Amino acid sequence: MSGYRLTGEAIGDLEAITQTIAEREGWDRSMNVEQELFDAFDRLAINPGIGHRRSDLTRLPVFFYAIEPFLIVHDRDHDPLRIIAVIHASRNVRKLLRKRFRRN
Repeated sequence: MSGYRLTGEAIGDLEAITQTIAEREGWDRSMNVEQELFDAFDRLAINPGIGHRRSDLTRLPVFFYAIEPFLIVHDRDHDPLRIIAVIHASRNVRKLLRKRFRRN
């Protein structure tokens, strides 16, 4: 596996996450969370097998990796690994993924 690539929607997810955290907890906290997520992307690229399927959320051939409180949705069958979404676990993940994949 040679690295990872974020989809445009995943980039949008990250921007929304960092903005929301910055507004609630400050930019320092926001940048720390962003770094934690990028570290997780690196871990997935090195070892994509650490993710798992979530048939309770989708039947799509994607995998999930949790970095509390976020779920990183990725497709490890691509090279480079494709980060599809970064979603707060309290959101309706099933509905968001259905909507996102319906558009593509």
